[in-house]
Amino acid sequence: MAAGIGGNFSYYEKFIRGVDSFKFKEPIEICFVGRFNSTENSPFTRPYIKLSPQWLYRLSEVIGKLKLKWLVKKATGLSVDFSAKADAKILNMNGVNVVLFPIQFQKAVNDFPFITMNWDAGHKTTFAFPELTQNFTERELWYRDSIQEALAIFVESENSKLEFSKYYNIPLHKIEVIPLFPGGVIDLHVAESEQNEILRRLQLNKQKYFYYPAQFWAHKNHYNLILGFKEVLRTHQSESLKLVFSGSDMGNKDYILDVIKSEGLEKNILPLGFISNEEVYTLYKNAIALVMPTFLGPTNMPLLEARALGTPVICSDLAGHREQCETGAIYAEPSDPKQWTDAMVKLLNQDVRDQMIRSANEIASRSVFTIEQALIHLERALIKFSFIRKTFR
Repeated sequence: MAAGIGGNFSYYEKFIRGVDSFKFKEPIEICFVGRFNSTENSPFTRPYIKLSPQWLYRLSEVIGKLKLKWLVKKATGLSVDFSAKADAKILNMNGVNVVLFPIQFQKAVNDFPFITMNWDAGHKTTFAFPELTQNFTERELWYRDSIQEALAIFVESENSKLEFSKYYNIPLHKIEVIPLFPGGVIDLHVAESEQNEILRRLQLNKQKYFYYPAQFWAHKNHYNLILGFKEVLRTHQSESLKLVFSGSDMGNKDYILDVIKSEGLEKNILPLGFISNEEVYTLYKNAIALVMPTFLGPTNMPLLEARALGTPVICSDLAGHREQCETGAIYAEPSDPKQWTDAMVKLLNQDVRDQMIRSANEIASRSVFTIEQALIHLERALIKFSFIRKTFR
């Protein structure tokens, strides 16, 4: 949540490092592919295959966007784009059978068997927030066209599997769950002295604030959380209690700042914007609770990060959130500020807070939402689909 692209970068970095170090069973062999130059300082221990040159890829991309493929075919006789032809040749020469694209909406190699990983179908499952309607057509093209060509689709939860099957008529046997897991922020070791210094600089006291790490999108629902928090302050008459936001501005921050001002909460709500991973870790570790009123699921990584760091969770009542947290969280309806008030008030009671932490720890001890389980599920899925891929050259 520290970076401008949210938790995604943290997830992908941890996933790729996990894949690089995992010992896959036969018949699975893993290599990495890309368009950057491999160097002696490559982060990968597994083999790396360089695809067609960047200039050829970009030329092919421009030709496609300008709808000039007919002209290229007339001039050269080629019916496929340069990059796809070159990429397929390189992959075949190196014995590659299928390419896994871990980033949603990105398929960097055309005309070659592939598997795609996808987070959600949020533009269909939640309300028409501006950030979802603005690229609605592009999302639909991906789900109704590109994704249908995939050998398999990997998703992050059982609820996500049901969503993709329901909204896009994808057979369940083509969808495999690779469980979501907490990002690399939980693997940091921030000394208590450094945590204390961070809190001092931010003028925060331990367990005197609620924390919401989320970029400023409309669907993240800062608005209703603010209203709920205002009522907490009114009923408990506590000037020291605070609500902390962190995350980049994705177009909605100025509006949220106006709401904070109009509600007279400038002294109690701290909108930090972009912060370091060490600061994120510290804010998790010392908060009363993580609060996450998002309208978009089915799952969300901060719930797992907070749990891993021993912080209670209050989150929106989504089926995917219940799959992640079970009875180890307090749930609230995203559009009902009173429910957020009630949930936050509950966790001001230390006995309730301690009980929530114990419950979350017990659930975490058997949860599939870990990097270890994700890699085991990945191996199982790749073995399954390897026997399907082997049916053709």
